[in-house]
Amino acid sequence: MQGDRPDRRDVRHTSEVDTPETEQMDVLEPTDVPEPHPANRRRLAIIAAAVVVALVGGGLAVWGAVSSSQQTLSAAESSFLDRRELAVAIIEDARDTVAEASEVHADSEGRVLDDAVRVALADGIGEVEDLLAAAESELASADEVLENARAGINVLALGADARATATSLDDIRFSAAADLGEALPGLEELMAAVEAAVDEWEQRQVQSSYTKHVVATGWYPELDRCEGAVDISAHYLDIPTIAEHWSCGGNSFPDEPGTVITLTGQHAGLYRVEGIKAMLNIDIHDAGDIPTGYDLLYQTCQDGWSTSMSFTALTKIG
Repeated sequence: MQGDRPDRRDVRHTSEVDTPETEQMDVLEPTDVPEPHPANRRRLAIIAAAVVVALVGGGLAVWGAVSSSQQTLSAAESSFLDRRELAVAIIEDARDTVAEASEVHADSEGRVLDDAVRVALADGIGEVEDLLAAAESELASADEVLENARAGINVLALGADARATATSLDDIRFSAAADLGEALPGLEELMAAVEAAVDEWEQRQVQSSYTKHVVATGWYPELDRCEGAVDISAHYLDIPTIAEHWSCGGNSFPDEPGTVITLTGQHAGLYRVEGIKAMLNIDIHDAGDIPTGYDLLYQTCQDGWSTSMSFTALTKIG
């Protein structure tokens, strides 16, 4: 039966063929995953490296933009602070000068021969005070900009806000403070003019040798006694007036503006002569024509004629 015995190779082949497919498929282990081709591996490495470079480079670019803007802002702030320091010095100087000028103006009242210098000083003080107020307002606004600049910058803005703030600081030139500084020398000159006028007035007090005694209040009986000037205000609508006959002293009474005289008795004090302010004629004028607005008037009849009644204004200065 040798011919009927199956060949071992056939049996083995048959066995392999008849084995179910499920029995031949084993579960793939991790080590069974096919490795990428070397070329693909290199490609993946290049891509990864590019991503890293892009991320790092982008970060550096952002940081560089922010850093550069911050440097610009720091430089602008430094320059701003230098200008601010000068503006503050001008403002403080102006405050001191205005205070001093105001004191000079107050102390000079009634102690100058011509009040025009005091009027000019008062105007100058007012102008500088206006400029001072503008400079102080400008400084406050500038400090607000600086405070905002120091609040920090937004990184997401890539430095744009820092650059904008730097520009804002650069634009602040403190022009109001500069105008104030230019005005101060003028105010100092006006102050010096008033001080010089006071000195002149004080010298006149020493040099003045004219004294007039106001002896009484009355009318013609008192005037006719020729004992001195008489207060006749009650007969001139209560306008402060003293008078003398020409021959009793009227002919020597000074009428030159700026002359300083001394009155004793009634209305005693130092007076500055302002000059003759009216020349009235008793035949055509009345008390309503007498000049007003002065501390005191001195009236006399020029050359003894009532048709040429002179009224000399006096300002009390001491």
